[in-house]
Amino acid sequence: MNKYSKAIFNVSRNRCGFYLADNIDYYISYLIIRQLYLFIFISELSTPK
Repeated sequence: MNKYSKAIFNVSRNRCGFYLADNIDYYISYLIIRQLYLFIFISELSTPK
């Protein structure tokens, strides 16, 4: 693990109470889905009805 992954690991463990190493696939897919959701939400807001 490089420094970056270690930092993410520590932050997510402390904040969310789960170990990133055990849930790496879940965590990555969660981030991707969240990004997609935010993107769709923002574009919905910015398009005039």
